[in-house]
Amino acid sequence: MAEGSHALYLLMKRWANHKDIMVMLLSKIFRYLDGYFVSDRGGFFLHALNAVGLDYLLPDGKVEDLSRMFRLFHEIPNGLEHIANIFKQHVTAEVTALVQQAEDEADNKAVKEAFEGGELLASFFDHMLKKGVVEKMSD
Repeated sequence: MAEGSHALYLLMKRWANHKDIMVMLLSKIFRYLDGYFVSDRGGFFLHALNAVGLDYLLPDGKVEDLSRMFRLFHEIPNGLEHIANIFKQHVTAEVTALVQQAEDEADNKAVKEAFEGGELLASFFDHMLKKGVVEKMSD
């Protein structure tokens, strides 16, 4: 029995060593992949982000997806600056649209008031002309 326990002990020790070696190798592989796909290819990801990413996530309030995007681009040199610029463009476009909408509504109101004022003015002149014609007839 002692021999079986010793063999089990050696097997567990080897497993622990192999596990440590595997963790070390996987860590190196992930660091390489991170450097290759994220840091070195950040421009590609940023281009893809401009093409389809942020414009669809911002209006829909996809907070979890935006959080993932932040964590990914945090690793890319100047990645957050690019996200900030895209966010700034989005906010500027939204504010511009709101201002344009408000201006259009104000213009529509002004035009409506002008027509109403024009109708009042026309009614006044009509009344004055009729009054003038009546006064001339009475002379």
